[in-house]
Amino acid sequence: MKFLNNYYKKTTKMKFLAQAALLTFISDVINICYINLYFLPEKITNQYIFNMYSIMGVNPNQFHPTYIDELRQVMINSMALVFCGFLAYHCIVYFMLSKDKKWARKYVFGYAVSGAILTVIELPVLIQESVGWALAMLFTTIVYVFGFMGLRYYKRAKA
Repeated sequence: MKFLNNYYKKTTKMKFLAQAALLTFISDVINICYINLYFLPEKITNQYIFNMYSIMGVNPNQFHPTYIDELRQVMINSMALVFCGFLAYHCIVYFMLSKDKKWARKYVFGYAVSGAILTVIELPVLIQESVGWALAMLFTTIVYVFGFMGLRYYKRAKA
């Protein structure tokens, strides 16, 4: 972490905040691509929908086969839309971070900590399933650590 501390010493706070905002936005885009292109299609399957209907006591075999396919696609598209809304909200947060707003710094600090922890937990499983996505998630973890450490550094430097 000495490398990061040396970097932060050479960089102004405003430059760091702009970099952190941009990198974290890119990280979010990668995460949303992963969720929308890989995770949701892998997890929301026709079998998953059959199981959900069975749990509710409904015989899924009574439906036309295209209904299940269409329902699956609606579920995937709905979740994708939710995550795109999440990205839109984060655009506002990152813009405010680049303007050094206290609430945005706190939000990104907590987001970076939780994002790094969750991504590290997911990496071992993801490496077994898809090395490409695992590398992308490793990049996001590095970005989260960069943001977390920098926000902590500049908070301490201020005090």
